[in-house]
Amino acid sequence: DVFECARALKDAEKEIRPLIDASYLLGDGSTASHFLWDQGKLISIWKANGRGKREELLPTDHDLRILSKFDGYKTKALREPRFFQNSRINAYPNLQFNDLFTNRALRNMDILIEWINKQPEKVRRALLLSLTSASGQMSNMVFAITGRGKTNGYKSDKIEVGSWVVGFWRPKLHFEINVWNCFSSRSNKLLKALKQDRSSIDVHISNNPSKVNNSSNEVALVKSDARKALRKISKGTVKLIITDPPHSDRIPYLELSEIWNSILGESANFEDEIVVSNAVERRKNKRLYNDEMTDFLKAAADVLSTSGSLAIFFNARDKDSWEYLRNVQQIVKDIIYRGCFLMNYSAGSVIQDNRQGAMKRDYVLIFQRNDCTKDSLESLSSIESWTSEFPSLRGE
Repeated sequence: DVFECARALKDAEKEIRPLIDASYLLGDGSTASHFLWDQGKLISIWKANGRGKREELLPTDHDLRILSKFDGYKTKALREPRFFQNSRINAYPNLQFNDLFTNRALRNMDILIEWINKQPEKVRRALLLSLTSASGQMSNMVFAITGRGKTNGYKSDKIEVGSWVVGFWRPKLHFEINVWNCFSSRSNKLLKALKQDRSSIDVHISNNPSKVNNSSNEVALVKSDARKALRKISKGTVKLIITDPPHSDRIPYLELSEIWNSILGESANFEDEIVVSNAVERRKNKRLYNDEMTDFLKAAADVLSTSGSLAIFFNARDKDSWEYLRNVQQIVKDIIYRGCFLMNYSAGSVIQDNRQGAMKRDYVLIFQRNDCTKDSLESLSSIESWTSEFPSLRGE
């Protein structure tokens, strides 16, 4: 409900923003927006000067005294995280929230979570979405951009605010950003989107797929392993399945989602995740990934109708991952590969732009039952960039 969310944000502005802002209070009574840290030392403080520009200040004894108030702070609202030894995402078993956030940020996140959890269910869910999506910018993982323009000969001395990139990388030069500002910015973007979409959709959330079939709700979100959920759906009744599975060893999603799950108080089912992970302890290798993907594809084929399609968003760096999907119809006898088309990303990222072999785009691979009707391909062939050929094994 747009009205309820807007009212909740106004209440939060009155009730808890002053508590959070007090932790960023400067000697002149103004509130800081950014703190620049270099290898654990606070070196600069930013505040807005009221003219759309920032003022950069050196830390004073006042600033350090306020900071010292949070020494030794341990979060009360976040559950204990579970991390694995995975150098690829800069994680290790004893990694803690105090390694990823300043003590001050954790205290302010606690204030937000405790307040949000007191709100009505629908408002609470919306505000938790805002908080989790903003949590990366609240962390010590927001890198400082320096030397902008050095590739074209116009190197700048200006320092700019970066973002959190994939993995738990804590750069030596990083920002601490005012927690309220991060939360408020995300919440207002969500509110704007809700105002633009005035349609009223009743969403049913369930852990039991069998209840969804009997639900009168327009949209149902089922929190379940996809393989288990599909097996509870009547065979031959589904027209379209769209899935964006982990792209082999691209990203260990649940490991990276541990911050958000901790904020939400949810426990991730690491054992059932279909993924390839560099965390040896998890034993999630490529062979197991292919076996579990086969299990999913068989379950998907069972529920597809003769005019139905399975769309898989995919890209991978290694030949084996592509080879598996190319030959999957030899393993799953009930489905056949029909073709693919390109899906460009809506926005770039540091990873896409700079990492060798990074994804610039995904492919949408279309599979159908081998007894599908001929006219089911007509609409697909009209899609721009559609081809019946399989993507190159390099995924480019």
